[in-house]
Amino acid sequence: MTKHEVEVQFKVIQVFSSVNIAKTFWIKDFFEDYSVKLTNQQKTKMKNYFIECLQQYKEHGLVDGNYKIISKGKAYSTKKLTSKVISEGFIVYEKLYV
Repeated sequence: MTKHEVEVQFKVIQVFSSVNIAKTFWIKDFFEDYSVKLTNQQKTKMKNYFIECLQQYKEHGLVDGNYKIISKGKAYSTKKLTSKVISEGFIVYEKLYV
């Protein structure tokens, strides 16, 4: 794994460990706080890695398939996450089994 992949995976675990059912990933803030300057190509790869990580969570039944993207501070429902639509952020929902 690359350093960037480890950072993304750590962020996913960090957000996923919150007590809220809604897991909000602020991608824009993540990149602003990142320790090094990233190229657009690196940012796109990292956004795709966020999506891949969450796809694995979905396959293991940990998150619901309904997502929301954040654009201009508002959340909009979507069925699919892509690197183009998650620039500001996105929300996934943890599945609870009772």
